[in-house]
Amino acid sequence: MSQAGSAPVSENKPSAAETFATQQEVLAYLVKSGGYKIGKSALSNHVRERRLTKKKGVFSRKDVDSYALHLQSAATGQAEADKKTTELQNRKLTAEICRTEEQALKAKIEREALEGKYILRANLELELASRAVVFDAGLRAMIQGQVPAWIELVEGDQAKTPDMIEAMIVSVGRLLSDYASTSRFQVVFKGEED
Repeated sequence: MSQAGSAPVSENKPSAAETFATQQEVLAYLVKSGGYKIGKSALSNHVRERRLTKKKGVFSRKDVDSYALHLQSAATGQAEADKKTTELQNRKLTAEICRTEEQALKAKIEREALEGKYILRANLELELASRAVVFDAGLRAMIQGQVPAWIELVEGDQAKTPDMIEAMIVSVGRLLSDYASTSRFQVVFKGEED
């Protein structure tokens, strides 16, 4: 390194008047003193692009320090860009994992439906409607069929009302037991005529 003046230069803290005659001196200063990561060809390109210029045949320390700030901000900008890229990659990976898990769950449900573990909502609603029709018809038929027996049971005596209630509860219980079975019912719904 060369000096502009005759004042001695301390190794730890160079004076503001210090100058650098060559790119190698600038590179050594940046790497050793500043800890910057820059290569010989990158520095040459920057000199060629006039990011760092010689004045009166030398690089001034002030210009080199200013250039170093540019390197630092570029490195910080790169670090920020890397951080944002990593964040975007993490979000993309998380979304891909969620999508894959959803697809696996959908495939599992479809497979279990094919195995008969699930029924379609429309089929369930039709089954419930069918059972309700069967229950209603059975209840009406039971009442019509059992009324004579209930009247005979109480002999027309209102004092025997508890006996009649108990007989009715037993009859409804039998009907509900039949209704709650897994038996298949066939119900035909007739469309309304115009």
